[in-house]
Amino acid sequence: MYNMSYYGHAWELVQYYRSGSDGYHIPVNATGFQKEYYGVCKAQEYFQKALHAGTDKNFKARSFFMMAKCAQKQVHQPQYDEYSSNWDQYDIAYKGYWPQFKNNKYFPQFVKDYGNTAFYKEAFSSCSYLRDFVGKKVITLSGLSLSF
Repeated sequence: MYNMSYYGHAWELVQYYRSGSDGYHIPVNATGFQKEYYGVCKAQEYFQKALHAGTDKNFKARSFFMMAKCAQKQVHQPQYDEYSSNWDQYDIAYKGYWPQFKNNKYFPQFVKDYGNTAFYKEAFSSCSYLRDFVGKKVITLSGLSLSF
């Protein structure tokens, strides 16, 4: 299901055309198909089922990582038309979007539970968001947190 979504390698199985600017946005009046095509919610459910049914730690790591990829696609990306030409508000919203998008809610547990698997090494080498998450350094100075 993930591969037949906007983000997969087999998207042409369900769409004749794919815009380069549609990703990471579920249309406001999305049909059921569009919700799945852009939001991959059902795919995430199946990866979660696979995670719970699996016994091999690498398989479980792959399932968990794919849940993380699906969740990332569900973070709402602000769109220009939502702000009626108020570019300052759009800019504020977009700046708030990036931390949510990059700091996947599944990454802490993925690193903790599967960081010693072969699949983790594969995911780490192929996913820049995971590398950014793992490499993030936070320094606290007098109550002020700085992320690098």
